[in-house]
Amino acid sequence: MVLANPPFTGTVDAADLDGAIFPKAGHKGKKASQVITNKSELLFVWRMLDLLRVGGRCAVIVPEGVLFGNTEGHVRLRRELLTEHKVEAVISLPAGVFQPYTGVKTSILVFQKETRKDDRNQWKPVDAPRTQQVWFYEVEQETFTLDAKRNERRGQDNDLWDMLAKYRLSNEPDQAERDYFQPGYNTERWRMVDAHTLKVFSDEAEVVRWKDQVAAINELFANLPANPEQALAQIEATQQSQLVALAQVIFNKSIADELAKAKLPKDGEQRSALTDKLLKKAASDFRSLCEKHKVLFDPEEKVAYPFYHRAYKSAADVADASFRPCLLAGEAIAAEDSDEDQVKHQLAAIAREYAHLDGYDVMLRELESLRREGVLKNAKHWVAPVRTYTEDPDWQSADDTPKGSHDEAGNPRPQYLAANQLYDEQGNLNEALLDPDCIEARGWNLSASQYKPFSFEAMVSDKSVAEMIRELKQKEGEIMQGLDRLLALVEGTE
Repeated sequence: MVLANPPFTGTVDAADLDGAIFPKAGHKGKKASQVITNKSELLFVWRMLDLLRVGGRCAVIVPEGVLFGNTEGHVRLRRELLTEHKVEAVISLPAGVFQPYTGVKTSILVFQKETRKDDRNQWKPVDAPRTQQVWFYEVEQETFTLDAKRNERRGQDNDLWDMLAKYRLSNEPDQAERDYFQPGYNTERWRMVDAHTLKVFSDEAEVVRWKDQVAAINELFANLPANPEQALAQIEATQQSQLVALAQVIFNKSIADELAKAKLPKDGEQRSALTDKLLKKAASDFRSLCEKHKVLFDPEEKVAYPFYHRAYKSAADVADASFRPCLLAGEAIAAEDSDEDQVKHQLAAIAREYAHLDGYDVMLRELESLRREGVLKNAKHWVAPVRTYTEDPDWQSADDTPKGSHDEAGNPRPQYLAANQLYDEQGNLNEALLDPDCIEARGWNLSASQYKPFSFEAMVSDKSVAEMIRELKQKEGEIMQGLDRLLALVEGTE
C-alpha cells in the first residue's frame, strides 16, 4: 500500500524496474552506471520511493530477507531508507500468515519519503541519519490460525489491534509496555424478513416495515435484546414457568382420563408399570400439542426450534416428577377444570415467543480498542536507535578541554566527532565508535528480533537465574578440569 500525501502527479521512468542503477564513485552520467540488484522485492521498494512525493508515506509487506539480507542491494536499500528518508516502523508478522500460499516470514515496513529523487545518494557518513530511531512490534497472533487451514479466530486476542493502538501512541514516552489494546466484540442475532417471518409476525408493524431486509432481532422486536444469549435468557425467564403450568394441566387431564377407565392396582409392581404407561401417554399428549406449533419456526435456519424443544421437554420432566410419586403411592388423581382451547392458545403464544429467536449470529467489533492494563508478560514493542556513539569518558580533546566524548545531556561532542572518523576512505565502519546494539552498527539490519529486549521473565524454568548461573559456572569448572587432564595425557605428564 502506497500512501502519497498529496497524491503523486509526476512520472516515473519504466526503465527503473530493470534494475537499481547507481553512479559509480567518481563518475557522472548513465554510461558509468551499474546494476546492483535484480531482486524484485528490492526493486519494488525503490519503485515505491519513486512514486511517493516528499512527505508521502508508504506501508508495504516485504519478505523478511529485505530487512536483514547482506547483499549490496539489500544493504544499500536499507541505508537509503534510514539515512535519506524516515523509517517509522517495522511490524514483524508471524510465519504462516500467508498460508496456504506461502510460508515465507514477512514484515510490514512503514516509511516516509524525505529526499527528492534527484538528490538520492547525497548522504555522507558525517551526516546524521534522517531516521533517529525505529519502532518495532512483534505480532504473534492475528485474525486466523497460522496453520494451512487458516481458521478464523472470532473474538479472540489479535495483536494487530494492539499494534495499531500502540503505533498511534509510539511517540508517547510513558506508554505502558505490558498494557494490551483490544476492541470489544458483541454478538447479535440477525434475521431475514422473508415470507415466513412476515406470516408468523404479520401483526408486528416493525417486522412488516423491514420486509425483504435483514435486521437485528431487537430492531424487529423492541422488547428483545440484540444479544442472542440475553434474548434466550429473557424468553426462558418469562415463558418456562407458564410452560410448566400448561404441562401440569395437560398431564392432569391425560392421567385422569386414563384412570377413569382403569383404577390403579394395589400390587406395587403392577402399579409401577401402569404409572410408567400413564406418564408416557401424558408426555406424548403434551408433546403432540407442542409440536403442532413447529410451523412457527424457520424451516431453514432451525435456530430457535431446538430451544423450544428443550423447553417443553424440560416442562414435561417437571410434570412427570410431580405426578409420579402420587401415582406410585396409589393416590387418586382428580380431573381439574381446564379450557382446552385456552391451553392450546397459550402454547401457541409460548412457541411464538421462542420463534422470535430465529436467525443467525453476527459478531460485531467495536470501533475503539480498549486498554487492558498489565496483561502482557513480555513487551510486544520496542525502539532501536539508528546511530548511537559509544561513550568514552577518558577521551580528551587536543586542547585538553573538554574531557569525555559526551556532554552532560549524553550527546557526543562536536570535537569528538571531528577527531574520530566514523568511516574511512574506503567506506569501512569504525565499529568501536558505535554502540553494537544500534542499527547502523549492525549493518543497517531492520529485523525486529535483532533488537528485542531480553526478558528474564520469559525464561520458563523452575530455577532462578542465579541458580542457573551457578550451574553454568560449575559446568565450566568441570570442562576446564577435563581439558587439563587431556592436556596432561597429550604431554605425557600423567
